[in-house]
Amino acid sequence: MLILLILIVLIGIALIYWDGINHDPMSKKKVGENLRKFALSLAVIVMMNIFFNTGLAVFNPGTDYRDFCPDTMNSDQAVCEEHGGNWIEETEGYTYCDEKIDCWSLSQEANEPVERLNFIVLVTAGVLSLVIGAWMTLPAALSSGLMYGGVLSILIGWGRAAQYLDNIAHFVISGIFLVILFAVGLKKMKD
Repeated sequence: MLILLILIVLIGIALIYWDGINHDPMSKKKVGENLRKFALSLAVIVMMNIFFNTGLAVFNPGTDYRDFCPDTMNSDQAVCEEHGGNWIEETEGYTYCDEKIDCWSLSQEANEPVERLNFIVLVTAGVLSLVIGAWMTLPAALSSGLMYGGVLSILIGWGRAAQYLDNIAHFVISGIFLVILFAVGLKKMKD
């Protein structure tokens, strides 16, 4: 994710610099102004998604893997047996917990409703950000930040919940949001 962000920043800076050279080779002021706008847009993209995801962590926290298999399971016989494991003592004095339960599966199963709601919130927030960025009369840097932040929010939402949704749900939900985006594009993005 960090590499992708760095790549986007570098491409943005290169395009802004190229734009300044092609339109007015003597205008370093324009390049500097475009870089400031790009920085503001990038800050809006990042902070908006930090805000969305932190809000989800605060108001809709998921389960923790350690709720199902504590870290002390492999070092404490009582904890191991309490969670359904068998305490194994080998001849060399090596001991460990042979887990009979699949902690990861239990954790994922418990997180499914949380991630489904997170998906709905992130995709809805992303689409709303796109709509607001396109609909409202804002400075270009803010409008672009809202719109690209919305795109990133949609991608994060899909990435977090993809394993929990079946193909029909993916198809229906993506179709609904695609229609909304087309309607906004047709209404506001006239050439």
